[in-house]
Amino acid sequence: MRTSCEPSAPRSARGPICSPNNSQRPVCRVTALGRSRAPTAPASSIGTLSAKSEGKRDRYRGGTGMKRSLKSAMQFPSIDVRVIGADDWRLWRDLRLEALREAPYAFSSTLAEWQGEGDTEMRWRARLSTVPFNVVAHLNGKAAGIVSGTAANQDGTSELISMWVAPFARGRGVGDSLVAAVVQWARRQQAAKIALAVVESNEHARVLYRRHGFVDAGTIDCTGGGPPERQMVLHLQT
Repeated sequence: MRTSCEPSAPRSARGPICSPNNSQRPVCRVTALGRSRAPTAPASSIGTLSAKSEGKRDRYRGGTGMKRSLKSAMQFPSIDVRVIGADDWRLWRDLRLEALREAPYAFSSTLAEWQGEGDTEMRWRARLSTVPFNVVAHLNGKAAGIVSGTAANQDGTSELISMWVAPFARGRGVGDSLVAAVVQWARRQQAAKIALAVVESNEHARVLYRRHGFVDAGTIDCTGGGPPERQMVLHLQT
Protein backbone atom coordinates (compact mmCIF):
# COMPACT_ATOMS: atom_id res chain seq x y z
CA MET A 1 0.00 0.00 0.00
CA ARG A 2 1.29 3.38 -0.91
CA THR A 3 2.10 5.59 2.05
CA SER A 4 1.32 9.28 1.81
CA CYS A 5 1.84 12.18 4.14
CA GLU A 6 -0.93 14.42 5.36
CA PRO A 7 0.23 18.04 5.14
CA SER A 8 -2.21 20.86 5.56
CA ALA A 9 -2.77 20.68 1.80
CA PRO A 10 -3.26 17.21 0.24
CA ARG A 11 -0.73 16.00 -2.31
CA SER A 12 -3.58 15.68 -4.79
CA ALA A 13 -3.33 19.46 -5.20
CA ARG A 14 0.18 19.35 -6.58
CA GLY A 15 -0.87 21.63 -9.38
CA PRO A 16 -1.74 21.58 -13.06
CA ILE A 17 0.58 20.89 -15.91
CA CYS A 18 0.07 24.13 -17.73
CA SER A 19 1.82 26.96 -19.48
CA PRO A 20 2.09 30.46 -18.00
CA ASN A 21 1.64 31.95 -21.44
CA ASN A 22 -1.55 33.99 -21.35
CA SER A 23 -1.06 36.09 -24.44
CA GLN A 24 -4.37 34.74 -25.72
CA ARG A 25 -6.89 36.66 -23.66
CA PRO A 26 -9.90 34.39 -22.96
CA VAL A 27 -13.56 35.23 -22.87
CA CYS A 28 -14.72 33.79 -19.54
CA ARG A 29 -18.15 32.96 -18.22
CA VAL A 30 -18.40 31.61 -14.69
CA THR A 31 -21.49 29.68 -13.67
CA ALA A 32 -21.32 29.01 -9.95
CA LEU A 33 -23.92 28.21 -7.32
CA GLY A 34 -26.76 29.19 -9.61
CA ARG A 35 -25.32 32.60 -10.52
CA SER A 36 -23.68 33.75 -13.74
CA ARG A 37 -21.14 36.49 -14.30
CA ALA A 38 -20.99 38.39 -17.55
CA PRO A 39 -17.85 37.98 -19.65
CA THR A 40 -14.96 40.31 -18.91
CA ALA A 41 -13.36 40.24 -22.32
CA PRO A 42 -11.64 42.78 -24.52
CA ALA A 43 -14.06 44.78 -26.66
CA SER A 44 -12.76 43.15 -29.84
CA SER A 45 -13.86 39.72 -28.69
CA ILE A 46 -17.33 40.53 -27.36
CA GLY A 47 -20.10 39.19 -29.56
CA THR A 48 -17.84 36.96 -31.63
CA LEU A 49 -19.98 34.52 -33.58
CA SER A 50 -19.33 30.81 -33.43
CA ALA A 51 -17.70 29.14 -36.40
CA LYS A 52 -20.95 27.36 -37.16
CA SER A 53 -23.19 30.42 -37.21
CA GLU A 54 -20.78 32.68 -39.08
CA GLY A 55 -20.06 29.96 -41.58
CA LYS A 56 -23.75 29.84 -42.48
CA ARG A 57 -23.85 33.60 -42.94
CA ASP A 58 -20.89 33.61 -45.32
CA ARG A 59 -21.54 30.33 -47.05
CA TYR A 60 -21.94 32.10 -50.38
CA ARG A 61 -18.83 34.20 -49.97
CA GLY A 62 -16.28 31.46 -50.48
CA GLY A 63 -16.21 30.36 -46.81
CA THR A 64 -14.13 33.35 -45.65
CA GLY A 65 -16.42 33.88 -42.69
CA MET A 66 -15.68 30.39 -41.42
CA LYS A 67 -11.94 31.02 -41.61
CA ARG A 68 -12.27 34.34 -39.77
CA SER A 69 -14.40 32.83 -37.00
CA LEU A 70 -12.03 29.89 -36.48
CA LYS A 71 -9.11 32.31 -36.24
CA SER A 72 -11.06 34.42 -33.75
CA ALA A 73 -11.86 31.35 -31.65
CA MET A 74 -8.16 30.56 -31.43
CA GLN A 75 -7.26 34.13 -30.45
CA PHE A 76 -10.08 34.62 -27.93
CA PRO A 77 -11.07 31.24 -26.47
CA SER A 78 -14.37 31.01 -24.61
CA ILE A 79 -14.02 29.48 -21.13
CA ASP A 80 -17.08 28.30 -19.22
CA VAL A 81 -16.51 27.32 -15.57
CA ARG A 82 -19.27 25.17 -14.10
CA VAL A 83 -19.86 23.95 -10.57
CA ILE A 84 -20.93 20.30 -10.59
CA GLY A 85 -22.50 17.91 -8.10
CA ALA A 86 -22.88 14.20 -7.46
CA ASP A 87 -25.21 13.74 -10.44
CA ASP A 88 -22.35 14.82 -12.70
CA TRP A 89 -20.15 11.95 -11.52
CA ARG A 90 -19.66 10.51 -15.03
CA LEU A 91 -18.17 13.77 -16.32
CA TRP A 92 -15.92 14.09 -13.26
CA ARG A 93 -14.91 10.44 -13.54
CA ASP A 94 -13.81 10.78 -17.17
CA LEU A 95 -11.72 13.88 -16.48
CA ARG A 96 -10.24 12.62 -13.23
CA LEU A 97 -9.17 9.30 -14.75
CA GLU A 98 -7.60 11.15 -17.67
CA ALA A 99 -5.75 13.40 -15.22
CA LEU A 100 -4.38 10.41 -13.32
CA ARG A 101 -3.39 8.77 -16.60
CA GLU A 102 -1.80 11.86 -18.17
CA ALA A 103 -0.02 13.32 -15.12
CA PRO A 104 0.39 10.57 -12.50
CA TYR A 105 3.22 12.40 -10.71
CA ALA A 106 0.93 15.34 -9.90
CA PHE A 107 -1.43 13.42 -7.60
CA SER A 108 -1.21 11.25 -4.50
CA SER A 109 -3.99 9.02 -5.85
CA THR A 110 -3.10 6.56 -8.58
CA LEU A 111 -5.00 5.45 -11.66
CA ALA A 112 -5.04 1.87 -10.39
CA GLU A 113 -6.77 2.93 -7.17
CA TRP A 114 -9.69 4.36 -9.14
CA GLN A 115 -10.07 1.56 -11.67
CA GLY A 116 -11.43 -1.97 -11.40
CA GLU A 117 -13.17 -2.51 -8.09
CA GLY A 118 -12.46 1.09 -7.12
CA ASP A 119 -14.35 2.46 -10.12
CA THR A 120 -17.94 2.55 -8.88
CA GLU A 121 -20.74 5.07 -9.16
CA MET A 122 -21.12 5.09 -5.38
CA ARG A 123 -17.47 6.03 -4.86
CA TRP A 124 -17.50 8.82 -7.45
CA ARG A 125 -20.71 10.24 -6.02
CA ALA A 126 -19.21 10.12 -2.54
CA ARG A 127 -16.13 12.03 -3.75
CA LEU A 128 -18.29 14.81 -5.18
CA SER A 129 -20.48 14.91 -2.07
CA THR A 130 -17.75 15.00 0.59
CA VAL A 131 -15.77 17.76 -1.13
CA PRO A 132 -18.11 20.78 -1.24
CA PHE A 133 -16.78 22.64 -4.29
CA ASN A 134 -16.04 20.86 -7.57
CA VAL A 135 -15.59 22.63 -10.89
CA VAL A 136 -15.22 21.65 -14.54
CA ALA A 137 -13.93 24.16 -17.09
CA HIS A 138 -14.95 23.99 -20.75
CA LEU A 139 -12.86 25.58 -23.49
CA ASN A 140 -14.89 26.41 -26.60
CA GLY A 141 -17.46 23.85 -25.46
CA LYS A 142 -15.03 21.01 -24.68
CA ALA A 143 -14.27 19.82 -21.14
CA ALA A 144 -10.75 21.09 -20.44
CA GLY A 145 -9.96 20.97 -16.72
CA ILE A 146 -11.04 20.32 -13.15
CA VAL A 147 -10.39 21.60 -9.65
CA SER A 148 -11.89 21.26 -6.16
CA GLY A 149 -11.97 23.24 -2.93
CA THR A 150 -12.33 21.71 0.53
CA ALA A 151 -14.31 23.08 3.44
CA ALA A 152 -12.25 25.27 5.77
CA ASN A 153 -10.76 23.50 8.77
CA GLN A 154 -10.67 24.83 12.35
CA ASP A 155 -8.05 27.45 11.57
CA GLY A 156 -9.98 28.68 8.54
CA THR A 157 -7.82 26.99 5.89
CA SER A 158 -9.47 25.71 2.72
CA GLU A 159 -7.48 23.56 0.30
CA LEU A 160 -7.23 23.69 -3.47
CA ILE A 161 -7.03 20.09 -4.68
CA SER A 162 -7.40 17.89 -7.78
CA MET A 163 -6.22 20.64 -10.14
CA TRP A 164 -5.66 19.55 -13.74
CA VAL A 165 -5.76 21.18 -17.17
CA ALA A 166 -6.00 19.05 -20.31
CA PRO A 167 -3.00 19.29 -22.65
CA PHE A 168 -4.98 20.90 -25.49
CA ALA A 169 -6.10 23.73 -23.18
CA ARG A 170 -2.82 24.66 -21.52
CA GLY A 171 -1.63 28.23 -21.92
CA ARG A 172 -5.12 29.46 -22.87
CA GLY A 173 -6.41 30.77 -19.55
CA VAL A 174 -8.16 27.63 -18.27
CA GLY A 175 -5.84 27.26 -15.29
CA ASP A 176 -6.39 30.89 -14.30
CA SER A 177 -10.15 30.44 -14.50
CA LEU A 178 -10.08 27.33 -12.31
CA VAL A 179 -7.90 28.92 -9.63
CA ALA A 180 -10.04 32.09 -9.65
CA ALA A 181 -13.18 29.99 -9.16
CA VAL A 182 -11.77 28.36 -6.01
CA VAL A 183 -10.57 31.71 -4.65
CA GLN A 184 -13.98 33.32 -5.19
CA TRP A 185 -15.75 30.39 -3.56
CA ALA A 186 -13.39 30.37 -0.56
CA ARG A 187 -13.97 34.10 -0.04
CA ARG A 188 -17.73 33.52 -0.01
CA GLN A 189 -17.18 30.81 2.61
CA GLN A 190 -15.18 33.35 4.65
CA ALA A 191 -12.10 31.14 4.69
CA ALA A 192 -8.99 32.75 6.15
CA LYS A 193 -6.62 31.26 3.60
CA ILE A 194 -6.22 28.70 0.82
CA ALA A 195 -3.40 26.16 0.88
CA LEU A 196 -2.15 23.79 -1.80
CA ALA A 197 0.78 21.52 -2.54
CA VAL A 198 2.72 21.61 -5.80
CA VAL A 199 5.59 19.52 -7.11
CA GLU A 200 8.76 21.55 -6.65
CA SER A 201 9.86 21.06 -10.26
CA ASN A 202 6.49 22.15 -11.70
CA GLU A 203 7.50 25.76 -12.31
CA HIS A 204 4.61 26.45 -14.68
CA ALA A 205 2.09 25.62 -11.95
CA ARG A 206 4.00 27.65 -9.38
CA VAL A 207 3.99 30.66 -11.70
CA LEU A 208 0.23 30.25 -12.15
CA TYR A 209 -0.40 30.20 -8.41
CA ARG A 210 1.91 33.15 -7.75
CA ARG A 211 -0.04 35.11 -10.34
CA HIS A 212 -3.11 34.70 -8.12
CA GLY A 213 -1.32 35.81 -4.97
CA PHE A 214 -0.14 32.49 -3.54
CA VAL A 215 3.20 32.60 -1.75
CA ASP A 216 5.67 29.84 -0.98
CA ALA A 217 5.25 28.41 2.53
CA GLY A 218 8.11 25.93 2.52
CA THR A 219 8.85 22.30 1.78
CA ILE A 220 6.30 19.62 2.63
CA ASP A 221 7.91 16.87 4.70
CA CYS A 222 6.63 13.58 3.33
CA THR A 223 7.95 10.08 3.97
CA GLY A 224 5.92 8.29 1.31
CA GLY A 225 8.29 8.91 -1.56
CA GLY A 226 7.57 10.80 -4.75
CA PRO A 227 9.03 14.09 -6.00
CA PRO A 228 9.69 16.96 -3.55
CA GLU A 229 6.72 19.23 -2.95
CA ARG A 230 6.21 22.74 -1.69
CA GLN A 231 3.23 24.28 0.03
CA MET A 232 1.78 27.53 -1.27
CA VAL A 233 -0.70 29.71 0.61
CA LEU A 234 -3.04 32.56 -0.28
CA HIS A 235 -4.15 34.69 2.68
CA LEU A 236 -7.73 35.90 2.20
CA GLN A 237 -8.22 37.74 5.48
CA THR A 238 -5.87 39.98 7.44
